[in-house]
Amino acid sequence: EQLELVRPLLTEWGQVNQRDEIIQAFMALPSTSAPVNLGNEATAGQRVNGILFDDASDAQRNAWFVANSDRIQFGDSATPASTTVFATAMGGIAVGERASAAVLLLAKRLARRASPGITPYRDNEDQGREWFVAFVGSNSFRDLANDAAIQNANLYARPREGNGMDRNPLFQDGDLVYRGIIIREIPEIDTYYTIPSGTYGAVTQVAPIFICGQNALAFAWGQMPRPTERKEDDYGFLIGRGVEMVYGVGKVYKSRTSAADGATDLVQWGVFTLFVSAPADT
Repeated sequence: EQLELVRPLLTEWGQVNQRDEIIQAFMALPSTSAPVNLGNEATAGQRVNGILFDDASDAQRNAWFVANSDRIQFGDSATPASTTVFATAMGGIAVGERASAAVLLLAKRLARRASPGITPYRDNEDQGREWFVAFVGSNSFRDLANDAAIQNANLYARPREGNGMDRNPLFQDGDLVYRGIIIREIPEIDTYYTIPSGTYGAVTQVAPIFICGQNALAFAWGQMPRPTERKEDDYGFLIGRGVEMVYGVGKVYKSRTSAADGATDLVQWGVFTLFVSAPADT
């Protein structure tokens, strides 16, 4: 039957859309301070909650940066940027400030210290261990995979017996694991959010890394996927198959009163955003 033939293609189409929209949601900005508006700027066809980063004005990016300054990191600096201008902070990332074990561990500590702190995911089936998940583009994943500390951790600390070779990322492609951080490569992050050198005055190409704990992002279904059919009865030659679904996706935000001016800001509840140098392969 035709539907059974096209079902895998429709499923893949839906999954690709949802993956891309999740990536966009990680970089989307809230539209205004709470409680006036919780950031839903979705227009016809946009299922991502908030203002897409590419559509945001300089003022909107600055407001997001200031409100979330304790959960945004630029390069390898532990000190929050001494500016309230997002472009200025981005322009200060040096060529050598690439993704590394040290940079990830710094981001993990800063995420814990944020107010409210970002809570790691707890695996109840594995003795309650705590995990952060870092979603990275291919260029940053390359740098992390080449980091000596991460290589040694995977070389000496992961299983070798049995089918260890089948799962160790030194031999097979897969997630990297380092000191409570699961590192997952998402090539599309580079596709959407690679920031070329020269942008914001930066001397290097920059890419984001999203370090996630609990309540990082919400994916809400209004209608689960349902097959549809288009039929022309005049001659019976045109029969179409499709799918319809209703959903929305967005970062989870928490209201916080600013110590500086008493304003109520929206802060990312479970996402720490790290910007690093991520030059292309040469």
